[in-house]
Amino acid sequence: MANSSTSPTAILTNLLEADATLATQEAEITIQLEALREKRQSLKTVIDLFSTTTAPATSTQAAAALSASKPPATAAPKPTATPEATAASTAAPEPAAAPEPTATRGRQATKATKKPRQSRNWQDYLQDPFRQTSLPVAITTVFQQQPKQLLSVPDLINAIFTAEIPQDVRNKARDRMLNILSTGAKDGQWFRGKKGQYSLTKAAPEGSR
Repeated sequence: MANSSTSPTAILTNLLEADATLATQEAEITIQLEALREKRQSLKTVIDLFSTTTAPATSTQAAAALSASKPPATAAPKPTATPEATAASTAAPEPAAAPEPTATRGRQATKATKKPRQSRNWQDYLQDPFRQTSLPVAITTVFQQQPKQLLSVPDLINAIFTAEIPQDVRNKARDRMLNILSTGAKDGQWFRGKKGQYSLTKAAPEGSR
């Protein structure tokens, strides 16, 4: 008689339990990673704040030190104008200033209108209500706001991120969100319907089939 512990049913049960354990561990690691990223982002904000406040003071101190090191200027004696020089200066008009070349003005206008470099970090494009939360928590919040609605990944991205997010950064956020949605569906946090849509209640996905 075959051992029941080595039967296909027992092996399948063990594999499902192992898969559930790994899914739980993946979700925990995901949450920890999001928390670390938020802490690092907060640290970068503080560093930028200190860099902004200390730079002008340093420039002012350097200018003061440079001024103190220069010797006092001595006024040069004003030359006495001769009758010939006076007549020459009265008769000869000053030449008009040459107009600035168009190409130079165009380069200056281009520099003035050059846009600042956009961030490649999707955390910088979170809407205000989600700036202090992790991405799994933000997804859960959107589901709770619309518990009976089937939401696609684009729906969730539009609800969580600002419209200014670049396309390549949006793609990174989408891949991250797909991983979180898949793990949450396995853990029963929400339910998956057709065409990759999700809902907080099971009735909505069943009604879409």
